[in-house]
Amino acid sequence: MTRQQPNNKHQGINFENFVEHSLTENNVNISDSAERRWTNEFQQNTEIDRLICDRDGNDLAILEIKSGAFNDVNQAQRLVSLAQQEDLELIFATPDGTTDKFSAGVIRELEKTDFSVINPDYLDRNSQLNWRDVVNENASNRQDLVFRSRKKTQRQHRKSSR
Repeated sequence: MTRQQPNNKHQGINFENFVEHSLTENNVNISDSAERRWTNEFQQNTEIDRLICDRDGNDLAILEIKSGAFNDVNQAQRLVSLAQQEDLELIFATPDGTTDKFSAGVIRELEKTDFSVINPDYLDRNSQLNWRDVVNENASNRQDLVFRSRKKTQRQHRKSSR
């Protein structure tokens, strides 16, 4: 695993705090801290940044906060596996709301499941964002939130339609 340089780590912490604040201000329930979840496929714990929960505390989505490049294919595999295992949405928060700084290998892994990318700069406090908006593809303010959603690959769609 590659360790972050001090400046990158500081940038990451600042962005993480910004994302948490933006989501909290918009009434999205998120867990208070990172946690580890057991991944059956890999027989090990996988660290996740935050969980998005409903008002009753039920887990709805894994939130990964990426302030820079995301090149760790193994982490992407574990996140996809965990999201599928726990039937949770996989959501990434990036500074520009895109996967432009994700490596090709990471993208290949993420395309094995549905995932979304949000730009916290475009969360509008007046939108009354809630967990349904985050995980529901038909949310009325979805475009305002600048979500970029990746769908399953064509191969998987063909396979599931047989």
